[in-house]
Amino acid sequence: MLPVPGQPLRVVRTLGGGATSRVLLAERAAGEADGPVLVVVKLGRDKGQRPRFADEAERLCLVDSPWVAPLLDVGALTQDVALAGERFERGVPFLVFAWEEGQALAERAAASASAERRELALTVARDIGAALADLH
Repeated sequence: MLPVPGQPLRVVRTLGGGATSRVLLAERAAGEADGPVLVVVKLGRDKGQRPRFADEAERLCLVDSPWVAPLLDVGALTQDVALAGERFERGVPFLVFAWEEGQALAERAAASASAERRELALTVARDIGAALADLH
């Protein structure tokens, strides 16, 4: 369970991440809002990153775009927790987004012929461009 204010989230699996964060697929406790959610948890002990993360969250609250998953919650973990072999400390910030169901891009590309992959790449590039335009 991911210890967040209110009802904890049950982590289904790790979707990915990088040097500074992890992206998790989670479910709300029974009786809460329907559907899975996407959780981004900040990593590291660098307290200087936390204000930047908070600034990012504040800006995301202003975004209304069909290209960007809605931000549902922002906060900090209420206790230390170990998940999937990683340790997350109390106070580490997180963002919760609506989960958008769909086929993974890698799966879609692998199932496509070469010409279709080129068209898929162009479509994805246009969609990412539209999302970036809405974010900036």
